[in-house]
Amino acid sequence: MHWSVLIEGMIPVILGLAGIAEGVRLITMERIQLYDVLGPGWYSIGVGFALSVIGLVYLIYQRKKGFDKAKTVDRELRKKMLYMIGALTIYTILINTAGYVLSTIIFFLVIFRVVGYRSWLIIGLMSVGASLSFYLIFGYWLQMVLPRGILIPQMF
Repeated sequence: MHWSVLIEGMIPVILGLAGIAEGVRLITMERIQLYDVLGPGWYSIGVGFALSVIGLVYLIYQRKKGFDKAKTVDRELRKKMLYMIGALTIYTILINTAGYVLSTIIFFLVIFRVVGYRSWLIIGLMSVGASLSFYLIFGYWLQMVLPRGILIPQMF
């Protein structure tokens, strides 16, 4: 098994174990402000377990397959991946200052452009549509608290 395949499989396993540990920590906290029987602890444990299992299944599959040569990623795909990582990094910084709607619109503008859409009109419409759809689903119907930033108080 090539070292890159081992790393690809171990990343979800390690992240899953970290999620399980965080879930156990949240469950054992008795004085948590948002304590709930089915709260974030059990969710973290479930997602962490699933992620670990997926990583282990991937490693077993690759071992049975006998994959010895590393897959090469062409330069264009590597460039797209770096843009996506950059967009996610900027998104996590912007979401608390600019708010959910504005930062999500900017995020989708970048992502849609990176994946290959060329028309700015299409990209703009899809970005606004996706952002507002997610806001209506999670912020309005499910009543989740999303960062308001500068646009939400004036819009809704």
